[in-house]
Amino acid sequence: SIEIELPIEMVVLHSDVPLIPMDMDADEAIISQTAPDRKERNAVLATYTCVHDTTRISIRFRTIEGQFGTISAYVIPKTSPKTSQRIQLPVKPLSLHAKMDFADAVQLQDGIPVNTLNIVGDFSLAQVHGWVSTVLPGVPGRVSSDRVEMGYRSCFCDSILTCHYVKGKATFVSDSVTTITIVKEIVSREATKRQARIEIQLDVKKQSVFHMLKMLRPKLDHYFSINRKSRLLAALKEIKSHEEDVSFMSQEYQAILANGAKLNEEIKKAPQHLDFLKGIVMDLYVDKCKLLTGAMPKDSDVIEKALENYAFDSLLAAFK
Repeated sequence: SIEIELPIEMVVLHSDVPLIPMDMDADEAIISQTAPDRKERNAVLATYTCVHDTTRISIRFRTIEGQFGTISAYVIPKTSPKTSQRIQLPVKPLSLHAKMDFADAVQLQDGIPVNTLNIVGDFSLAQVHGWVSTVLPGVPGRVSSDRVEMGYRSCFCDSILTCHYVKGKATFVSDSVTTITIVKEIVSREATKRQARIEIQLDVKKQSVFHMLKMLRPKLDHYFSINRKSRLLAALKEIKSHEEDVSFMSQEYQAILANGAKLNEEIKKAPQHLDFLKGIVMDLYVDKCKLLTGAMPKDSDVIEKALENYAFDSLLAAFK
């Protein structure tokens, strides 16, 4: 949300990382979006022109974890001469993770399959704290003790991450192989940039991948169902236009017709949510292979086919 003292004329949003726009009231602003331009580092360039006199506007979007950069919002008020104020928001690689109590996080990890990343080396507590701050949001600027413990929960997947580190050793534990992969890659990059020697030790539990898939299942089932119903709705409407009595249809088809208006609203949002979920599943498979074998998978098309013809049991079988 952006709020200023003067009425807002428009907000220009620029991002060098991809963003997935979320719902916005059409009565609040008119949105004009420019096609992405990689050369200009414009992953997102959009203008939000306010419809009414307002001093506040809310713009909602979802980031994609693993990608990091900066979002810039240029706020232009209704004044003469024209001026603008720039607001910058850093996007961290684990931007969809929210901080939680460390003890609660540890308790939630008890009894579920988790992956452990240990990093040891000749580094100070301040150094490793700086590396962690490049990966996660909400990391304090300074360290006030000789040991740091933090807990995080993914706002989308509900996976848990715990971090605890001292001088010379850092441990990261998560039920998501994707989270562990991102932490490993970013910390390794930061250590290399600062010419710090580190040793990486991994303990990957294959069962954690199936645990994550089961956590994602309600969302997968829901949005694939919406996708299927969207394909049926148009055909059912066509049949209804030629038939006065549709009682011969199955209860499922009658329910789709009866809830057509509500379904249309969900259909508008479904493609972007479904693509986002497919991306998470593909990342899960790629990261599983990278951590277990040290190489990129050569058969990722198997997962793509399983998602194209979605059935949860078939998807689980493809991961095996």
